[in-house]
Amino acid sequence: MVKGMRMWISESLVPWTRQQRSPDNGIFPLVLDKINVIRDRRYVACGEIESLMNYFAVSKGDTDVCVVYDGTLSGLNGSLWAPYFPLPTLQSHLRIVEPGTYMADNDVGECFHDWILDARVRKWCGIDLTSILRSETRVWERWERCAMGLRPSPYVSFRGVLWLKEESHGDPSDPENVFRWERVELNLPGHEDCAPHKSWVSKRRSDGSLAADSISFVDDIRPTGPTEADARQASQVMAKQAAWCGIQDATRKQRDVSQTPDAWAGYVVHTADGDVSTMVEQTKWVKAKAKLQWVSNQLESGSGVEYKPLESIRGFLVYVAQAYPPMIPYLRGFHGTLDSRRPNRTKDGFDGTFER
Repeated sequence: MVKGMRMWISESLVPWTRQQRSPDNGIFPLVLDKINVIRDRRYVACGEIESLMNYFAVSKGDTDVCVVYDGTLSGLNGSLWAPYFPLPTLQSHLRIVEPGTYMADNDVGECFHDWILDARVRKWCGIDLTSILRSETRVWERWERCAMGLRPSPYVSFRGVLWLKEESHGDPSDPENVFRWERVELNLPGHEDCAPHKSWVSKRRSDGSLAADSISFVDDIRPTGPTEADARQASQVMAKQAAWCGIQDATRKQRDVSQTPDAWAGYVVHTADGDVSTMVEQTKWVKAKAKLQWVSNQLESGSGVEYKPLESIRGFLVYVAQAYPPMIPYLRGFHGTLDSRRPNRTKDGFDGTFER
C-alpha cells in the first residue's frame, strides 16, 4: 500500500459518526455528479473507518458546485498540523519577466486529489454516502487522496507542485535545457547601472538574456521565456514532466504563449510595447471601486462602518494594491481606523496590550 506524504497528528482523535444530511433538491444532481467522479476515480474507497467528515456544496455559478469535505466539524483538522508556507505574490512574478518576455499558462488538474493521503489518517476521513446514493443500507467510504477541506491538503499539494517545478527545471548548466542559466544578476537601487524596468534579481543565460523560468500559485503554473519558442518549450517540458510523475496536466486550461496573457492568480501582467505593466482582473477592479464607494456612502450618511466589514474591505484592498503600489499610502487610513478600535488605546498610542 502506498503510504502517502506523512502528516503530523498533534493530539488523539475522537470518532465522529453523525449521519450526513442530503443536499437540497436544487443542487442534489450536481453534488451527486461530484460524488460519482471521486468514486469512479477511486479517490474514495472502502476500508477501515473510525470517523466521518461532513461535506457540503459551494456554488460555482449557476451550473456547477464545489464539494468541500469539512474536517473541522469532526475535530479532525484540530488534531492535524501543517506548517506555515508562503505563497508567491505579484512581486514574485515580476522577478521572472522583463519587457518582451513571453508567458504561457499550465494548470494542475484536481490538484488536491493528485496526492496520496497519509495511510494513518485515512480511517479518520470517512464520508457517509447513504443519503446521496439513496441507499437502503449504510454506505461509508474513506478518502485515499487529499481532500478539499482537510487541513494539510494545501501544504501537501503546494509542496508537490514545487517539487514538480524542481524536477522540470533540471540541470541549469545543461546547454540543451530550456531552463538553463549561467549567473544571477543583481539590479539593485543605488547601482550606477540600475535599470528600473528590470527586476532586482534575475537569472541570466550566457548571452545575457533572461532565463526561462516558471512560477506556481498552487495549481496555476506560469512558464516564461525570453522568446516565444522558449516559453512554449518551457510549457511543454512542465506538462510532460507532470504526466511522467502521475500529476494531472489540465490541457483544456492551457493557453498559448503571449506577451499579453490573461490573469494569473488574479493579476494581469503584460510585457508588450517595451514595458512591464500590472493590473487586476476587471471584475476585481469593479469590486474594489464598489467597496470604496460603499465606505464613502456610509461615512457621508453618518452611520459609520462596522469593524468586520471594514477589516474585510482592507484585506481586499491590500490584495489590489499589489498591482497598484500608489494605493498603499492611502491604506494607512484603514489601518489606523481599525487599530483605533482596539482596547487599551490611549490618546498617545497603545499601552503595550494588543488584544482585540
